[in-house]
Amino acid sequence: MDLIIIFALTLANSFFAMCEAALLSVNKSRIEHLAAQKNKKAVTVMKFIENPENFLSSVQVGITLIGIVSGVYGGTVLAGDLEYFLRDIGWTSEYIHELSIIIVVALITYFSIVIGELVPKSFAINHADRISLFCAPVMKVFTAISYPVVKLLASSTNFIVKLFKIKARKEEHLSEDEIKFMLKKATTQGILEKDESRLHQKLFSFSDQVAKSLMTHRTDLEWIDVNSTPQEILEEIKNSNHTKFPACDRSLDNMLGIFNVKDYFENYANPGFELKSILSPPILLNEYTPAFSILNEFRKRKEYCGVVVDEHGEIDGLITLHDIIEAVVGSLPEEDDTEDPDIVKRSDFSYLINGQTSIYDINDYFGAEIIKDDPHNYTTLSGFFLYNAGEIPKTGKKITVNGMSLEIVDMDNKRIDRILFEIIDNNILSN
Repeated sequence: MDLIIIFALTLANSFFAMCEAALLSVNKSRIEHLAAQKNKKAVTVMKFIENPENFLSSVQVGITLIGIVSGVYGGTVLAGDLEYFLRDIGWTSEYIHELSIIIVVALITYFSIVIGELVPKSFAINHADRISLFCAPVMKVFTAISYPVVKLLASSTNFIVKLFKIKARKEEHLSEDEIKFMLKKATTQGILEKDESRLHQKLFSFSDQVAKSLMTHRTDLEWIDVNSTPQEILEEIKNSNHTKFPACDRSLDNMLGIFNVKDYFENYANPGFELKSILSPPILLNEYTPAFSILNEFRKRKEYCGVVVDEHGEIDGLITLHDIIEAVVGSLPEEDDTEDPDIVKRSDFSYLINGQTSIYDINDYFGAEIIKDDPHNYTTLSGFFLYNAGEIPKTGKKITVNGMSLEIVDMDNKRIDRILFEIIDNNILSN
């Protein structure tokens, strides 16, 4: 009977230890979700999470009381029984009483640590959400019963904390890097699909981007000269996939406005039609305007094309809603675009990469951050090349940076089309 009482006390200790470990390890987001669905147990757990002092103090009261009772009971009853047993088997010593107490206390301590602490805590950490919901009703009642003692302990604790001027720890918010790590871990564990994780990661990158990194550079722009004949304008529109064009007076720097191809087709055959009549004023954007600000401006103005100007007011490029969407979901090829891979691995373990390939896609391809993402200075491989070369590019130009070799092998007018990419230092693949 005595052993059963000690065993019951040990199980009670394990229950409190299990509840404590479960609450400290619980997935708060999941419990919040259950609480929002009116799950009573989850609501109780959320109250414990939001005000852990009362709960933890109650647990400590329970564990301490059990420890005291186990020690006193074991030291008096079980030690006496063990002493009689040792005398019966012929063990005589003037220290037999003290030895019995030591043996009993050692055994109780061992089982209390293993069965009453380590095993339940290990189990609770691995099943924190389920255990916390299981413990909630019992701990709610016990917390209410032990409230007077808990209140006394809490007041004493606060007094000592204030006495030693110990400042309360401020709530720590998750950093962007921590959230990215959680997303990667969720992907590894199969909670998120790879494409879902990729989209989330790109949203972080998108929030850091600015107009300069999203725009189509002026050297790649297609624009219409208002002095062209209607037939010339029609031919230029037919030879392009764009739905909107900048209209300029002989030079891109003399931009008059933006027109929609649909409006042009509806009006160009009308007598006396002038292109200027369907132009709308462009949305002017600073080259360092944040991506989300651009999106909000488009939404507010109900116009989805903006002109990027530099610090001198000169036109730097054009940005459309299509560019913004591509920054999040990746390349969206036109219907008649050929599907050439952006990254081609060669037999000599070098790579032929499209200059417009994003840094995110390159890092994703290699499974490591081989190129540091710096949206304010570059977002594509060609931008990275120009940033490090510091001069106007030409075919055959080669640079070596951070354990990588980059060589321009093809130019499309002034735009870098293809880059021969080679990893010199394999250590960068472990980043």
